[in-house]
Amino acid sequence: FAALTAGMATILAARRIVLVVTGQRKRAILGRMLVEPVGDDLPASWLRPLDTATLLADDEAWPREAPHP
Repeated sequence: FAALTAGMATILAARRIVLVVTGQRKRAILGRMLVEPVGDDLPASWLRPLDTATLLADDEAWPREAPHP
């Protein structure tokens, strides 16, 4: 298992962003990211309006109340 840590300025400046979300333990935070206003309270929300960001989530992580794209 490996992880990469980068600040939001670096992430937002990337040419392409792929956010991968897996597992039921991530469902609640993914649900918040999809519906809450973009802001500092939830840094991942800054990815939502970007054309350069792609979200990949498995069925376990996808919030039940959110429609599948």
